[in-house]
Amino acid sequence: ETFSETAKAEYEQFMRITPCPSCKGQRLKPTSLAVTVADKNIYEMTSMSVKNLCEFMEKIELTEHQHFIGDQILKEIRARVGFLKEVGLEYLTLTRATGTLSGGEQQRVALARLMIKKCELILADEPTGSLDPENTRMVMNILKNINKEGKTIIIVTHNEEIVRDAEYKIEL
Repeated sequence: ETFSETAKAEYEQFMRITPCPSCKGQRLKPTSLAVTVADKNIYEMTSMSVKNLCEFMEKIELTEHQHFIGDQILKEIRARVGFLKEVGLEYLTLTRATGTLSGGEQQRVALARLMIKKCELILADEPTGSLDPENTRMVMNILKNINKEGKTIIIVTHNEEIVRDAEYKIEL
């Protein structure tokens, strides 16, 4: 019993999340944190909610030289963050650990990644599996919007409600 108590205490000590003293939990080198855009470093930006980050990105005012350097990068960041907002994840921060996302959040992140890749054909195998009705509706609305943009979507599902909404059905 003494051994197991000692082992448990060592395990708890090992698994305790303790911020690094030099970066204070920001997980970046001082040189990376020293780079700022509109007086915010990368950690400060990624700690904002997606909604607030979108608003911040729209309000950034740059000099002509800064435009020359950063326009393409800012365009990419705005697009990617915009896709997260579009799929209903405006409350998340980019510092949120992937393992802490719910099933519905993970599905919507996957859909945002599809939107970025601009795929012409999407094969979705049980895209709403184990989601609650609200998240199922949200994911299906996103897929419908992607379809309206001219993308072909093939969905494999057992959900009869989704099957009823399909343009074409193949039953196996």
